[in-house]
Amino acid sequence: MKTSELTGVALDWAVGTAMKLPPPYWADGKCANFSTDWAQGGPIIMYEGLCFEFDPEAEEFTAFYPTKQGSPEGVGENHLIAAMRCYVAYRLGDEVEIPEELEGTA
Repeated sequence: MKTSELTGVALDWAVGTAMKLPPPYWADGKCANFSTDWAQGGPIIMYEGLCFEFDPEAEEFTAFYPTKQGSPEGVGENHLIAAMRCYVAYRLGDEVEIPEELEGTA
C-alpha cells in the first residue's frame, strides 16, 4: 500500500513497524494511536525534528525533515497524519506491505 494513503490502524501499525517495536505494541487487535494521539505521535515529531507547512487551498499539512535533503514528505489532513506518513516514508519507503487484516481499516 502507498505510504501516502495509509490511515487509521494501518498507519499506526506502519509507524510501530518503522520504530522496530516488538509485537506487544499490537495487543488485543488494537495498535498504538500514533496518528491520533499527541501523547504518542508528538514525541516522534519532536525527536525526528519534523517541520510543517499548511496549504490553505488544499486544506492539508505537509510534514518534512528540514535537515535531510531529498527525504520524503508526508501530507495529511492534520499534523499527526502528515507527520506519521512522513516518518513511515522516511523509514520504510513509499510503499509498505501491511497485514491483510489491516487493509481497508481507518
